[in-house]
Amino acid sequence: MAIARRKPDPDGIIRAGIAGTASRHASRDPLDVDAALAELREIAGDRGDLLAERAGVILAFHDEDARDGRWPSRALQAALCIAAGADLTRLTEWIAEGQERAERVRRDEGHRRADAPSAE
Repeated sequence: MAIARRKPDPDGIIRAGIAGTASRHASRDPLDVDAALAELREIAGDRGDLLAERAGVILAFHDEDARDGRWPSRALQAALCIAAGADLTRLTEWIAEGQERAERVRRDEGHRRADAPSAE
């Protein structure tokens, strides 16, 4: 029986590269901004839309991240993506999408807690 393989998604590969690079650089102390921006620009190429996607989605999750201490790193990741050339005309669109995703996560977590057996 052959395993069906999905065709590689070039945008998905770029998205993953942007996410990993922004995260890695944002967690470094001290941050080398020039190196971070150069690497993000190399990965994204002319895909400012994908930099905007990453920045917008990250910014939309700020409430959740602030509660668990991840906000500074995530905010820095978004700032790096913006500085690397995010398409600012698409940023609000991605913030709205990220807010919808965050709401789904909160709703799903609420359902899991409600469905969990009690410890009695």
